[in-house]
Amino acid sequence: MLIFSDAETAPATGLFEHLVNVEDRIQRQQDWLKRYSQPLVTFTINIPGPAKNTSQSKTIFEQGIEALTLACADRGWSITTRQILHKMTGPEAIFIIDAPSGTLLKAAMIKIEHGHQLGRLMNLDVLDTDGQTISRSGYQMPKRKCLICGKEKTIFDRFHHHDLDEHLKKIRAMVERV
Repeated sequence: MLIFSDAETAPATGLFEHLVNVEDRIQRQQDWLKRYSQPLVTFTINIPGPAKNTSQSKTIFEQGIEALTLACADRGWSITTRQILHKMTGPEAIFIIDAPSGTLLKAAMIKIEHGHQLGRLMNLDVLDTDGQTISRSGYQMPKRKCLICGKEKTIFDRFHHHDLDEHLKKIRAMVERV
């Protein structure tokens, strides 16, 4: 398992590694959708910076796996199969869920993202059986907000109001409260 104590000692990953990983994930999603014909959840963590395998990322990931598992159990949905990967680009998981629809599954994942103490740091993306991503905008949900100032994430991304250290400090504080 590739987990390190903090961002200063964790190996850095770059844009190239990230892009290769995204391509691999998309192919894995398509393969799984063809094989299982059920809605799919891809779970990654939302951590800024080049270090993706820290003690904080491990905690966020474990909390997310637990929250997703409990959300499915509470609704009587079974997890058909799952794959958990600990990669240099960060931990990720893919779940095939025997849910009535991708839309209901997305609603449950949004509830985790908004209700869990660390939900803001979790990306729980849902693909329906036809491979279409079910988006937050379909639920008239606002875009994600900056951890530091609360402005829409797209605004933050464009203007970079806060440095990486501010974000990592905020994430560390969030994880310590769990």
